[in-house]
Amino acid sequence: KIGFLPETPPLYHDMTVADFIVHVGQLKGMSSSAAQKRLPEVIKLTHLEGWENRLISTLSHGYQKRVGIAQTIIHNPSLVILDEPISGLDPAQIVEMRDVIRGLSEERVILISSHNLSEISQTCDRLLVLQNGKLIAEGSEAQLANRVEDTRVKLTVRGDAQAWDEFLTKHTNVTSHTMEEGSFPSAAIELDGDHREQLTTDAIAAGFDIRHLESLDDELEEIFLGLMREGGSA
Repeated sequence: KIGFLPETPPLYHDMTVADFIVHVGQLKGMSSSAAQKRLPEVIKLTHLEGWENRLISTLSHGYQKRVGIAQTIIHNPSLVILDEPISGLDPAQIVEMRDVIRGLSEERVILISSHNLSEISQTCDRLLVLQNGKLIAEGSEAQLANRVEDTRVKLTVRGDAQAWDEFLTKHTNVTSHTMEEGSFPSAAIELDGDHREQLTTDAIAAGFDIRHLESLDDELEEIFLGLMREGGSA
């Protein structure tokens, strides 16, 4: 019921794509005829049409990754585990691999293990964060963002830049801020909780007009680092 693809695909480079996939199917308990019958569907799912009779040794790294996924699903498992599936791929191959993974996820559960957070953000709809072998958080990206105590925003105002800097320095909910260059005073701000409404209300009361407010907490890297800090302190 499980298909697994390690970061480096386990391939026999002196075999053709079709022969290798059928061979792996037999290793997983399928009859030769059953593996041959399923082969066209697997070839289509992994976008390997036209490459069936090519030697694996002649394929690019991206296509070898696809063959690796093909051998992972030949026996039609309900759970597919992919370790760093985009490692070593160029930008065009990454986009193609995303399409392959999304196609696989329509009929089975896909578990991806990766340190590439931007790819996780674009591919996965549920995330699990591990620290020292223990699960410290799980949920959607939005749910994980809500768990992080600090809130980061970028706030741009109309007013005097020095006065804006002094206002942020004195505000009780601002733990740190970095002024940024621009036509209007702007700063990246870290709050000790979700005090965005209070900050903007206080800024207006202090005579600043709000030009732009942007949340910076939707960046998965920041969420991940925040959860790591929480896990470490716990």
